[in-house]
Amino acid sequence: MPRPRLHFHLTNETLNELKTFIIACYSQRPPDTRTARRAQIIRDLHQGWSVKSLSKSYRRSVRSIRQWLAAYRRTGLKGLMGKPRPGVHLTEAQIWQLIHLHSKRPKKIPQRPVQRFSFGRRHYRRSPWSYPRLAQWAARKWGIKVSPKRLAQIIQRRFRPPSQN
Repeated sequence: MPRPRLHFHLTNETLNELKTFIIACYSQRPPDTRTARRAQIIRDLHQGWSVKSLSKSYRRSVRSIRQWLAAYRRTGLKGLMGKPRPGVHLTEAQIWQLIHLHSKRPKKIPQRPVQRFSFGRRHYRRSPWSYPRLAQWAARKWGIKVSPKRLAQIIQRRFRPPSQN
C-alpha cells in the first residue's frame, strides 16, 4: 500500500530563516554542503515535492530524507547539522611542520647516499622521514595519535610534486 502524500508547511518567517541558513552554510570556509543540502531538501518538501522525487533528484535514500525531516521537526535547524566526524584534527601549523620534517633529514639517522626520484627534469630528494616515523614523532611531540596512512593523505594533499606536462 503506498504511503500517503506528506503534508509539510513552513511559515514565511521559518522559510526566510531556512534560506538564510542555506546561504550561511555555503558561505563558510570550507562550505558545509551536507547541511545546506539537507536544508534545501526541507525547503523543497515545503514547496510540495514528494519524498520519492527528492530522493531521486538529490540521490539520497527515502529513509535519509525522512530522518532529516523528523530531526528538523524535533529540533529545528540544529537537527540538520551533521554530527562531528571522528578523526585527528591537526592545525595548519602542525601540518606544515610535518611537511617540513618530511622534506628534511632527521638528526638521528646515519648519513647515507641521497635517494632521488624525478618528475621530468627536476630531481627531488626522497625523505628518510617515513610516515610511520612521522606518526611516532607527532605522538611524542603533540600527543596526537594519527595513522601513517592518514598522515600520507594529509601531506600528499598539501604537497604535490609538479605533474608532467
